[in-house]
Order: sequence, then structure tokens, then C-alpha cells
Amino acid sequence: MMRHVILSMSIVALVGCQQAEETVEPAAPAETPAAADPMDATVVAPDHYKVEFENDQVRVLRITYAAGDETAMHSHPDAVAVFFSDQNAEFTLEDGTAEERPAKAGDVLWTPAETHAPKALTDVSLVLVEIRDGGEMAMADADTDATVVAPDHYKVAFENDQVRVLRITYAAGDETAMHSHPDGVVVFLADAEGEMTLPDGSTRESPGKAGDVGWAAQEKHGVKALTDISVVLVELKGSEGE
Repeated sequence: MMRHVILSMSIVALVGCQQAEETVEPAAPAETPAAADPMDATVVAPDHYKVEFENDQVRVLRITYAAGDETAMHSHPDAVAVFFSDQNAEFTLEDGTAEERPAKAGDVLWTPAETHAPKALTDVSLVLVEIRDGGEMAMADADTDATVVAPDHYKVAFENDQVRVLRITYAAGDETAMHSHPDGVVVFLADAEGEMTLPDGSTRESPGKAGDVGWAAQEKHGVKALTDISVVLVELKGSEGE
């Protein structure tokens, strides 16, 4: 009798373990709305458009073409383009017209939403910060704004109702007082390293390589440049009233 009880308990335990394993099996990741769009660049031309990262405010694409490469018609939302090299491409638009769009290394441009088919006339290398309708309006206070606290180091490249784009430069050894930034995307134009001092007095080093791109969460800090620094910061204004 005892042997039957033990055997029954063993079978129940085994079945329970199998059920538990089936329950915790991870589901396939859901597609983002952009990736589900058949006209999305990463769907039409995945070899040329790679997602660096994304959240509810941005999707950042790394775009690379070799001279002569072409892609079919696809779409992008409003975005900020940061170019890593001198380059040129021809864009065919939905109405059939075509135009060349050259850029220089370090250029930063606003690119309104558009559907197009590019042909690379040279090698192409850039990141595209696609803007999403997420987040809240969270620009820095006027008295702690970086362009007010340290205007020699923080220059506005351009600004509209969705973003403010800063070109940030330091020479090694330069320091700035405490200032604020909203959520944004940082793009390194050259190898660089800085030391951030936070309001609580703690510090952290912030290194980056040329071409690196990353999320920069809203923060107040002081900066000391450990090397020369040249970066672009895309500050996000979000959607007012959400």
C-alpha cells in the first residue's frame, strides 16, 4: 500500500513540475508598432537599418550603406540625423522626384517625417533619432539650463516643438557648474571621457567612443572633462499635456 502511495505522489510531483515549466516558458517578444509596419525601414532594409535602442520617447537607428547600395521605398517619422562622415545619397520620393542630400561629418539635421527610397552615392554612416509621441514636457529650469550655466560649452544647434539639439564641446580639464538636462539621446562624435558630479556629491565617469549613442536620463550634474569632448545631445521635449 505504501509503495502505491509513494508512486502516486511521484507521478503528481512530476506532472506538477512539467506544468510549472510550461507555465514559465517565456513568450515571444511582441513587435513594436514601428517594426510591425511593412513600410518601416528595419523591415524593408534590415541590413542597413539597425535598432540601437528604443523606449516610449525615441527609437534610435544606426544606418550604414556602402556606395552604390539602394533600398526600396520606406518611411521614417520626424527625426534627428547625426552624421559620422562626409557622405551623399540620392533620395527618390513618393511622387517620383529625386534629390541629392550631401552631409558632412558632424552635421546634425532635423528630418521631417517622409517616405523615400535612398541610393548611396558614397559610403553612408549616421544615427537617426526617431521621435515618438511619449513622455512629458520636462525641459530644464531656466536658472539651471546648460546653455545659461555654461554657454561656452553648450550651443543650440537647432530647436523646435519636439527637441532641442545641443552641440557640446569641452577641452580636457574644463569644468562646469551644476546644471540640468531633460531626457535625451547622446551621440559621441569622438572618443571622450568626463566626470559627472551629482547633487549628492557623488561622482561617476562617463566614457564614450566615437560613434557611440546612448540614453541620457533627466539629470542635474556638474562636469569635468578628462579628455577633449565633442558630443551631440538631443534633448526631448515630449508631449505637453499627456
